Amino acid sequence: MKKEEILSNLEFDISDIVLLDSVTSTNDYLKKLALNGAKDGTIVIAKSQTKGKGTKGRTFISKEGGLYLSILLKPDFRAFDATLITPLTAVAVSETIAQISGKTPQIKWVNDVYLEDKKVAGILCESSIDSAGKTAYLIVGIGVNLIKPKGGFDDEICDIATAVFEEENTEIFSQFVSALINNFYNFYAQIDNKTFLEKYRRQNFVLGKEVLVLNNNQTLTAKAVWIDDNCRLVVELPDKSLKTLSSGEVILKND
Repeated sequence: MKKEEILSNLEFDISDIVLLDSVTSTNDYLKKLALNGAKDGTIVIAKSQTKGKGTKGRTFISKEGGLYLSILLKPDFRAFDATLITPLTAVAVSETIAQISGKTPQIKWVNDVYLEDKKVAGILCESSIDSAGKTAYLIVGIGVNLIKPKGGFDDEICDIATAVFEEENTEIFSQFVSALINNFYNFYAQIDNKTFLEKYRRQNFVLGKEVLVLNNNQTLTAKAVWIDDNCRLVVELPDKSLKTLSSGEVILKND
């Protein structure tokens, strides 16, 4: 994977792309660059991470064969709802997988992408607050199991994880990265119009399902009935009342 190959296929001007073989975390690496004045649109890409991060402080296992990418955003945060970035990114990842592989991924609210009932990608967005209490920048972290790792997945995830491709192709990484950046920025440029929203709803496999929702240290049994215009999950509780969730973790009851 070479920077020139990626840049030659981009539809947008990117401030800088940093390519690394391995890093502790692309999000953490990009945070350091941001603190040193990195521009909006700076992207860090690595083939492996030694301390990959998932949601809720979990470890995101990041072996070689995966694609780990972080994008630095410095928009006017008053102009849009920054919570839309995670679902927007999920759609961009899903569209890219379909485009490059021909497979049909699905999305699990709010930030995971699945193939054939197994997780293939995750998203972690992190923001920095300035001294005035405003968002200084946002980092969009994306981890994709692009190629099945040599020796397979670790025991703790081998039953729940999958990869887009079984075998490596030297052109796949550059093609995938270019397509992913293009898809992300196409949706991002139209974030006010929420052009990604219908795809996010259509590809979400939790809708209509009985679920367990882990939210604010509570576990709720509910039915996922809708995703509203702000990408919040609307669930129906056993007493038929509706509850709208802006965050949390959803588990299908039969999983």
